[in-house]
Amino acid sequence: MQKLRVYSFILLSLVIFSINVISDNENNSSLTYKILSSAPNSQNMQVFPDQAGDFITVSDRAISKLNGSTGDITLLAELHNNYGNFCTLTNGKLWGSTSDKTNLVAFNCFAKTFKEYTLDRELPDLFTVVNSDFLIYPHEKNQDSITLQKIGDDGKLSVPQINSVVSESIGEMVAAPSGDSVFVIDSGENRLIELSIGNNGLEGGATVLSPAPEEGFCFLDGKTILDHSGNVYQRSENSHFQKVFSIDLPGDSPAACIQFNFLIAKTSDNTLSCFNLNSETSDAIGYFEFKEEIIGVYASGENAIALLKSTDGKTPHIIQLREQDIINPIIERDTDLETITENEKSEQSPTDDKIHSSTYKINDVSSIIKIPANSSITEVRKNLNFCKSFKIKLIDNNGNEKKSGKTGTGTVIQLLKDGKIVQELTVIVPGDVTGTGTITQNDINAICNHLFGTPKLEGQFLLAGDVNQDGKVDILDLLAVNNLKSK
Repeated sequence: MQKLRVYSFILLSLVIFSINVISDNENNSSLTYKILSSAPNSQNMQVFPDQAGDFITVSDRAISKLNGSTGDITLLAELHNNYGNFCTLTNGKLWGSTSDKTNLVAFNCFAKTFKEYTLDRELPDLFTVVNSDFLIYPHEKNQDSITLQKIGDDGKLSVPQINSVVSESIGEMVAAPSGDSVFVIDSGENRLIELSIGNNGLEGGATVLSPAPEEGFCFLDGKTILDHSGNVYQRSENSHFQKVFSIDLPGDSPAACIQFNFLIAKTSDNTLSCFNLNSETSDAIGYFEFKEEIIGVYASGENAIALLKSTDGKTPHIIQLREQDIINPIIERDTDLETITENEKSEQSPTDDKIHSSTYKINDVSSIIKIPANSSITEVRKNLNFCKSFKIKLIDNNGNEKKSGKTGTGTVIQLLKDGKIVQELTVIVPGDVTGTGTITQNDINAICNHLFGTPKLEGQFLLAGDVNQDGKVDILDLLAVNNLKSK
């Protein structure tokens, strides 16, 4: 018996080793773009789209250009310790400040040269450059005013011009993507105003959005705003912004862009969800998913990239986003051109108080529904049939309603009538023992730990681990999960 246990342990170890080798090869071959290995400790990389299809990247030690079509990276210049963060890219020039904030810095991406402009005061954290011609920042004493200085070709700045623009204080200031105006939050009146540069300094000040967006808002393009709370605003024909919908965003710093006619936004650490800006709902119509944590997402011209946190904690992975790689996009169909049979109508709208599906297997006795891996929330909702007077909600393992991303093991599908729960089904995704909705190396590791004795799989995760449904989780299930992972 002791020899049998030793042989079993050796066999299991060999299986785990072969699985890990396969997984490493898959990870290395899945990268579309090259890894930027020439910038150590560059997890704080900044990315500036040049609007022509390429991207300017700034790491702790270098400024580089990323070709948005090929992924080739060209070193433009090395950075010295006396340079701080850069804030904007306009007309081929990257603008920032020295680390002591006493000089304005311009890097010409074409000539690959730096130029410094001496300031007669310390530059505040909140500043921007418009059209590569004007430096704009809040006045250091008058909280309702903005300082404007013209940037000369001789390396000098004009005499500061003070402009009173808001009622009390400036809450936020963002340059327009077009580079010809600046948007300011008037904290006193809780409104967003737009200012342009004229012969007499800053002009305009018309309200374009009231109440103002949450501070930390950003422009995704010339007519779309996203704020930290996930509110999406679009500009109408009368130049005012109107709220389109809201989406759930993780953390305090929104990561989003517009590409393929979609709003692409980070909705979890590993998921980028795609939203239709012409829709009145915030339901995701597709998504990208990665094994690494998402740092940012950017669009330039016809190209889009995602910046992913690397496992070494130093050099981020840069991945190309392609429309054909969007998972489970939902195409809206013209129902006027469809022919629906009476049987299909009956299946679409049951009359009882239960959830039905012709796609998924439902066990009404154990209240379990089996769903394949990589099924999005939108896809699952589409494949569930229930009485029209009822509603459904999907609740994740933390008890929160889940509206986008993948449907994982442990998700609970609730059928509600007049706000009361009449049925609950627990989702089982075969092979997904970690509740993410996908089959990854983490699931294989969890099953290995179960086989070695600690920690043991329990409840719905034990059911998900029994892929071959023989009543136990063993080495055959481990091999089956590895096969699911490679698909």
